[in-house]
Formats: sequence, C-alpha cells, structure tokens
Amino acid sequence: MELNKIEPLRFRRSLIEAESLAITTRRDNRSQSLRSMTGLLAMTASTIVPIAIVLPIVFAIAATHPFLALFVGLAGMAAAFCGGMASAFRYIEPSDRKLLPYILEPQAKAFFLANADRRELLLERASAFDEALGAFKALPERTGVDEIDDGVVENLAERRRTLEAETEGYIEDFLQATADDRGRVAVIEKARGKPKRPDKRRLVEFKEKLGKLRDLERALDGLHGSIEKGITVDLSPFIAAQRLRGELEEERAALVARGLRPKRLPKPRTYRKFLPVITA
Repeated sequence: MELNKIEPLRFRRSLIEAESLAITTRRDNRSQSLRSMTGLLAMTASTIVPIAIVLPIVFAIAATHPFLALFVGLAGMAAAFCGGMASAFRYIEPSDRKLLPYILEPQAKAFFLANADRRELLLERASAFDEALGAFKALPERTGVDEIDDGVVENLAERRRTLEAETEGYIEDFLQATADDRGRVAVIEKARGKPKRPDKRRLVEFKEKLGKLRDLERALDGLHGSIEKGITVDLSPFIAAQRLRGELEEERAALVARGLRPKRLPKPRTYRKFLPVITA
C-alpha cells in the first residue's frame, strides 16, 4: 500500500454534518444572536471595569511621572482590551460541551450528554491521526531513499481502519438515536422554504488553517531571503508548504461545492521566487 492512498479521517467534518441534521435554523440563529449579545456585554464590562480602576492610578502617577503614567495607561488599556476579547470569545465560540446541549433537539441532546466523553475521545484520536498522516505525507521524496517503509504505512493503514470503524459506529449510533429529531427538523426546514444555514464552525476551522499556511509561507519567504548563494537547501519545508496549500485548495473547493463561502487562499509568497539555485 502507498502512503498517498491513505486518506485522512476528517471525523469532525462528518460529525458536524450529522449533528446539524438535528438542529433547526431558528434555534441555531437564536443561539448565535444570544451569544453575540452576551459576548458584547462581557467584552464591554471586562474592558470598562479595568480601565475605571487604572485611570485614577494613572492620574496619580501623572502628577510626578508623566511618562510612567503614559506607559501604565497604555499597558492597562491593552490588557483591558485583551481581557475583553477573551471574555467575548468564551461566549461567541463556546466549546461543544457548552453549546450543543442548547441547540440540539431533545433526542440528540440526550445522546450527546450520554456520549460526550466518547465523542471527545474520538475527535482527539481522529485529529491526532490526521495530523500524523499529514506529517508523514509532508516528508520530502528523495531519489533512492525510502523515507517511509512498508511497516509504517501498514501501521497507519491499520490505525485508520480501526478509527474509521469507531467513528462510523458513533455516527451510526447517533443517527439511529435521533431519527425522530431529524425527521422533525427536516419538516421544519422544508416548511421554511430556505436551505439550512451552513455551520460556521467549518468556516472558522478553515480560516484557522489559512492562518497557519500564511504564517508558514511568510516564514519560508524570510528563510529564502536569508540563504546565501551556493548553499545547498533542504527542500522539505517548501514541499510541505506546497502540499498544505494543495490540501487547502481541495478543502476550499469541497466547501464551495456544499454552498459555503470560505475565504480565498492567500497569494503564495514562497512560490514567486520559490527556491534558490540548488548546488551539488
């Protein structure tokens, strides 16, 4: 078996698609609106209160040390702003354990609460497998050198078969336990005459991956400029960046095909000038 023929599990994507069938658009929209307002209030309170505490201190210091007072004031405002953003993020993007019980239909909620630990463990294991598989695939291909032997490939394939059976079993159990919920949601959504609103979490995850790609290519761009002429260059970081970009292009195409509007990939930085001349 070849390494490139082993596909990632992408369990989170499949799980979100299954769980979204037991969430009505109305309840999802109501939850998002409530979380947005709560997050805004939390950010406002977390920002204003520290500033109100710091200002008297700044004025007291300013009488004798104006520059120190300016520094303390700027540092206090920066800290208050960061604290406010952190407080808002807790409400706007809560964890699945906090969010899903409020938006899932009754059967789905009961199943989620009874299997939360199982779900979290499967997500963790599937994510670890996908990252490991991506790391092995990102290794450079060198002529005459077998970077990945048959034992490693077989081990990865066996792990994937085991995890695939477990993740598919979880989704099958979920679908069986929530048949009534999904039927009711389908009727409600059909009556609304509008397609179900795309799950924003998939777009958020894709945006985070774009940020990692942007950081990687920026780093490689700087690395490229710092290499002296006549120095042999290891191609593996550049090959890894190419492969990551290719995977994200495929993922974006899949999101677009499902009716979502993901952000475009950043323009490549390292591939305009790509690599310096490789000397023997």
